[in-house]
Amino acid sequence: MNPMSEQPKTALRDNLLSLVRRCPVEVSNPKDCPLFGIRKLGPTRHLRWFNNLTEDDLVYLNAYHCICAQLKLQSRSGQNPRPSVSIRG
Repeated sequence: MNPMSEQPKTALRDNLLSLVRRCPVEVSNPKDCPLFGIRKLGPTRHLRWFNNLTEDDLVYLNAYHCICAQLKLQSRSGQNPRPSVSIRG
């Protein structure tokens, strides 16, 4: 993967750090989210875990969030039933 420039990488990290706190769509901690277990940790452990993420991890989590949020919003509006979203293992 090509390195990201500092500005987009910082914006990506800021956005994802807010996701570690809660899901912005459900305003909670949905069990089907890859961040479910992390959200149960305290703020210090959130930050320690988050700071150990690789650039690939950040890109993956951002892509997962974008797809998941879109599916949840479509489902709420009755456009499509929510298909399952696989989590890489």
